[in-house]
Amino acid sequence: LYKGSILTLYIMEAGRYQNGYEYVKMGKNTSKRKILVIPGLNNEMIRTTRYPLYLRYHYRGLKNRQIIVASRKEGLSQDITTEEMAQHYKEIIDEEGPCNILSVSMGGFIAQHLATKTDKIEKLVLGFTGQKIGKSGRKKIKDWINLLKKDKTSEFYREVAGDTFSGLKKPLYKLSGTALWKTFSRPPKEDLIACAEACLEHDTTTEASSIETDTLMIGGRNDDFFPENVISETAQRIGAETRYIDGRHAAFQQNSSEFHDESRRFFDR
Repeated sequence: LYKGSILTLYIMEAGRYQNGYEYVKMGKNTSKRKILVIPGLNNEMIRTTRYPLYLRYHYRGLKNRQIIVASRKEGLSQDITTEEMAQHYKEIIDEEGPCNILSVSMGGFIAQHLATKTDKIEKLVLGFTGQKIGKSGRKKIKDWINLLKKDKTSEFYREVAGDTFSGLKKPLYKLSGTALWKTFSRPPKEDLIACAEACLEHDTTTEASSIETDTLMIGGRNDDFFPENVISETAQRIGAETRYIDGRHAAFQQNSSEFHDESRRFFDR
């Protein structure tokens, strides 16, 4: 990817920011505030910015505005924190100018820190996230890290699918996940471990109350990582609105239309 390369047929641009983070920009920069997407840990499982047409399809519900998906760079420090990543995204906002933020999971951890570091965020969506991970989610992430450290990559992806998807798609993702993941561009395993460990260390219980940005929190009704009590406590500290959609932690993918509809209505108000 090179800064300024244009996919004119789909009004898309792919490149890198000055700090090394890759981006894909979709749609025209209209009178509506652009949306900067901060992805979750899935960013370290599949580098989605290498697949712009997939991104265009996934974010099709957020129309009539520019969408920017910014992936974290490869070769992250092994002791990196979500607050340090927030500083990287602040650098991006300094380049892009004022925007709305759409974040999911670990991206929501980063966005919480980010909202205290800049006044250039107009509205903030925190999807499937909270001030810290719930007890059940912590155990699952520790199990994921152990599998990665033992080089049990196939088992890791099966566990991720089993822990986050629901319904008929759950066994499908468990069966096909390993083969599918292997075909896509992935950052180094060390980056995935570093980000997973950063998730375990994240805690904005105190900091959340200083977020003044207009905020909406969206959760999954059966999310093991961020159950309703975690989202409710976080929302109270921020003064955020809350919405819930059906599904577990991967509901932002499985029920992406509902997730993006809720986000769009909030951004358009």
